[in-house]
Amino acid sequence: MKQLIIILFVHVFCFCGWAKKPPVIQVQDSRTWDELEVSMEKLRREDELRGWSYVISGAIVTTGGLIAAKNTEDPALKFVYGITGSAGIAAIAYGFASLSFGNNYNSFYDSLKETNLSQVQRNALVHNFMENEKERREKIQRLQMIAHFCAGALNIYSASVEKDPNAKTFYSALAGINLAFAISYAF
Repeated sequence: MKQLIIILFVHVFCFCGWAKKPPVIQVQDSRTWDELEVSMEKLRREDELRGWSYVISGAIVTTGGLIAAKNTEDPALKFVYGITGSAGIAAIAYGFASLSFGNNYNSFYDSLKETNLSQVQRNALVHNFMENEKERREKIQRLQMIAHFCAGALNIYSASVEKDPNAKTFYSALAGINLAFAISYAF
């Protein structure tokens, strides 16, 4: 069981970078059309880098999960490796989506770029959009933090009432993971 917990922690912390909010390079600070254009070019390069990193790391994780599952007889480890392979496939899909569609700002930027609005109108629209977007991101971040704290609390409760020492360890590990995620969303 300890080996299972160690493997679970390693995989979760490998995926923590994927689960964390993607970096938004200066876009949220854009208040004018010119600032947004500069930020979007940087962000598009970042989307491409992030996309390929997800594709490559997802392929490595999937391959590792398949090889590891083939080389173990423990059903619990096979299950963990199966989850790992599935997460790797999800990472590959996310990477291709990032390469194909980019970030959340692309649609707004592309739509605004194709309009006949004046520079003053574009600046006003960018400013208003970014203010609304900032509020939305803050609310989502708080919600994610609360959700992970609640999941952590539930797992702490489950560990406290569980009789089986292996299950207790597993619930405690999950609680630690959820609380780590919650803390990461607090900043």
